Amino acid sequence: MNQYKKLFEPITIRNMTLDNRLVMAPMGTNFGEQNGEMSFLHMNYYERRAKGGYGLLIVENACVKYPEGSNGTTQLRIDADNYIPRLYKLCETIHQYGTKIAIQLNHAGASAMESRIGIQPVSASATPNKAGGAIPHALTVEGIYSIADDYATAAKRHKPLVLMQ
Repeated sequence: MNQYKKLFEPITIRNMTLDNRLVMAPMGTNFGEQNGEMSFLHMNYYERRAKGGYGLLIVENACVKYPEGSNGTTQLRIDADNYIPRLYKLCETIHQYGTKIAIQLNHAGASAMESRIGIQPVSASATPNKAGGAIPHALTVEGIYSIADDYATAAKRHKPLVLMQ
């Protein structure tokens, strides 16, 4: 264990100090509500990991544009302000344990399934992301910039949560 002693030491990255170097990578749980809101199962899931001692938790992917950017399941959403209250509550809960929190922003692109989202997936090209996958609608340059703007908007929406750190 001595060879990993730094693992349990604090680390400062810019203006954020983690209690240790244990980081939970984002992993899909399928705990999201059907409308994309964070569920109480989610909150319990992440709270248990914070309680277990992680320095940083990265919340699973949250959709920046619905429905085209969704994976069409119980994926979290962050494309509207109404999703922020439960994310805020999650941050408050996680911070009780000294754990920092981040979120993975996501647009499913060619990985989206038409049968789940009800529209043709979009991507930078009309190339499926896997053999037998749906052929996505090729975006225009303006369409690509629009999705980049969706990421920026989601990041701005998330900013008050980051400032809680």
